[in-house]
Amino acid sequence: LTSVRERFRTGYSSAFTIQYRLRADAEKGEMVLEPWRKNDHDTLLYNMRQKKMKHLKSHWMAGTQETNEALNWDPLADLVSRWRGCYLEPSATRFWKEASPDPPEG
Repeated sequence: LTSVRERFRTGYSSAFTIQYRLRADAEKGEMVLEPWRKNDHDTLLYNMRQKKMKHLKSHWMAGTQETNEALNWDPLADLVSRWRGCYLEPSATRFWKEASPDPPEG
């Protein structure tokens, strides 16, 4: 997901998030969110099985700071339910592949 700020012809503060990268694996109970800024980005690693979140906060001059905290809610369940629920039209193009009952070839 790219911020509208990226479309501006004028400059913007490096503190603004310009892109969000999101990866999730519902079967493993894992989700990664990366809010990208002009010069650096943070990484939030969610592990729903362990009910923990690791936050890697980066700054281009100060380096990376790591914090860990317990999760008292399931953001992956919220994401999946909203995409499968009322926020997605049945005929809409999905942003993920449907699960396959067959193992991948290779």
